[in-house]
Amino acid sequence: MVWAGQPPLDVESHHDEAAYEVRIAQVMDLAGLDEHTARRARHHTDTARHRYVQRLYHADVAGHRLYHLWIDATAVPLATCVDIIVEAARGKDAVRRLGTGDDALL
Repeated sequence: MVWAGQPPLDVESHHDEAAYEVRIAQVMDLAGLDEHTARRARHHTDTARHRYVQRLYHADVAGHRLYHLWIDATAVPLATCVDIIVEAARGKDAVRRLGTGDDALL
């Protein structure tokens, strides 16, 4: 999920990134697709994401300031990625409940 500027406190923004060829292999494995179909699907998804971020936020999807987390989901098991994202969201929620109002902590 991408937010330009500061996202709402109850939303976690993260970015999953890995080498293109590794991402293709992961799509093939997870979705049971052949290489050609996986490449088309990955290209379609990447293009849509880039257009969405550019059109709505006038930003580069690769801009690290758009995200709270940046995870290589091909180097870290997917279940662990989910755990990391959930724990990060819980941590943000705890900070919000403290009422610090300090965006730097997020």
